[in-house]
Amino acid sequence: MAIELPSYLRHAFILLKGSAGARLISLAGAPVLTRIYDPENFAILALYTSILMMVQPVASLRYEMAIVIAKSDLQAKRIMSISILLSMLAMLFLLVIAIWKSNWIAAKMGNADLAPWLYLLGLNVFIAVYNNALAQWCTRKGYFRLIAASGFLTALATLLFSILFGLLTQTNGLLVGLIGGSASALLYMMITLPGQEWKGSSKLHPGLLFRDFRRYSKFPRYNLPNAVVDGMRQSSINAMIGKYYGSANLGYFSYAWRMVWIPLSFVGSAISQVFFSRMAARTKAGQPVMGVVWSMTWKMAVISAPFYMVIYFYAPVLFRIIFGDRWEVAGEIARHLVPWLYMNFLTSPLSVLFLVWEKQEYLLILALTYFGVAVSVLYYTRDWDDYFQVIDLLSYSMAAVLSAMMVAIFFLGTLKDIHVKGKHA
Repeated sequence: MAIELPSYLRHAFILLKGSAGARLISLAGAPVLTRIYDPENFAILALYTSILMMVQPVASLRYEMAIVIAKSDLQAKRIMSISILLSMLAMLFLLVIAIWKSNWIAAKMGNADLAPWLYLLGLNVFIAVYNNALAQWCTRKGYFRLIAASGFLTALATLLFSILFGLLTQTNGLLVGLIGGSASALLYMMITLPGQEWKGSSKLHPGLLFRDFRRYSKFPRYNLPNAVVDGMRQSSINAMIGKYYGSANLGYFSYAWRMVWIPLSFVGSAISQVFFSRMAARTKAGQPVMGVVWSMTWKMAVISAPFYMVIYFYAPVLFRIIFGDRWEVAGEIARHLVPWLYMNFLTSPLSVLFLVWEKQEYLLILALTYFGVAVSVLYYTRDWDDYFQVIDLLSYSMAAVLSAMMVAIFFLGTLKDIHVKGKHA
């Protein structure tokens, strides 16, 4: 007799399969990319993506994050329209900035080769916001197979563009792959969404759009600063490592993070999307949530521990064998990043609870703390001779901040569950 799994587990497995396929493509292509591109190319990619992460949430003011928790589908469509319209304005603004100040921005980031790529930043931001808005709509409607297929296509297109442009041109194909992969996924989502129902209706008139713009103003007021601070943190880490320790070491750092994060990130991503949907539904229904939170966190900790132990003890050897001799340095950095990456994996799904509870101000406090600790560590260790010791201190410091966030979530969630149970007593 077949066992019927709960719907949230079925959805998680769907996303898990798609994410696993995407990550396997990225991992399979990684040894090819490390033999086409040098660490300096990966440094430019790291700087560009960190700017993208900082600018993208500003472009949409984070309104797309409200699509899942909107009270009706029509309201969700209006929120999506708001996000896309804002990102179109941002795209034009960023193009003007690139024409005017691209060389200055590249100089401030410590790498002049970044300048020409900033002309594509606005387009990249628009595509990313549009993709994210459609993904949030799919999460709301339960179209998890579509999300999984989109992620798989993104990884495949990114790899193909990166390899082809690296072999056939003198262009940094890593950045071409980043943009081409996102564009391919957006085209796929727009073509295959059921009935193209996300397009909205004649009821999306300006008055209702403005009403919802005000209704969900907490997202730009609290969640936007949080996202911007997160982007600033990543940009600052990359810029400071590049400035104090050179472009090659930045390339090694970003590649180490990427290669250790990829294998289990598909698990965290799948769990986060389903967890967000489930927690939003339970909260709307006035049901307790912490039983689910405790169970999920414990299982994630147990499942991921063996992987991070292997990275801690064997990363330098594995990186040398898989990616080539010159990448052993990245493997050594990966060892030192294990505490940070482990806690990042455990807490990544939990952060959505602040959105579900509409407590974005707590996320802002966390982001400011996270940013302050990272910048402070790198600034006050800038004269240290041992680069690995700096990464070690940075890793343990950031893990401590994430541990404090986990404690805060458990405490707040327990208080909310007590309140919910009291109302039903």
